[in-house]
Amino acid sequence: MIKGCLKQQEQVFKIYILIILIISQVETFWRVSMVNPIVFISYSHKDEAWKNRLVSHLGVLQSEGLLGIWDDTRIEAGADWYPNIQKAIDASNVAILLISADFLTSKFILGEEVPRLLERREKEGLRIFPVIVKPCAWQHVKWFGPNAGKTQRRQTDLRRE
Repeated sequence: MIKGCLKQQEQVFKIYILIILIISQVETFWRVSMVNPIVFISYSHKDEAWKNRLVSHLGVLQSEGLLGIWDDTRIEAGADWYPNIQKAIDASNVAILLISADFLTSKFILGEEVPRLLERREKEGLRIFPVIVKPCAWQHVKWFGPNAGKTQRRQTDLRRE
């Protein structure tokens, strides 16, 4: 029982670390552009519980008018989802990737979202924060692993449940 509570506290602490990193990006971005940044959240639907936890924490900052949050739940029923996702990626200033085996095996995420986000990072300096939410072989993914070159090394590991 106590061990489970400690693990939950550790997970919450790691989410707070991520939020502190995002706040520093928000403050920097706001000073330069005077516009609230948009945070794009990329995740596998199988990891929706993790996305919801993150959105709850970021929601405080959104409520205070410090940032906007975009995930695919903002797509209206019946709307053409693909262009909505592409527009959101293009409008975002920060991206959070919730990494799991399901994320790393999603054809859409790997074929559409990740390449576009990496391209924006390369050309425009988009900040990308990978968050490992479940154990997976992320070290072996060329664009993400230890030898990924420009992948930011401030990774938050939330895989301990």
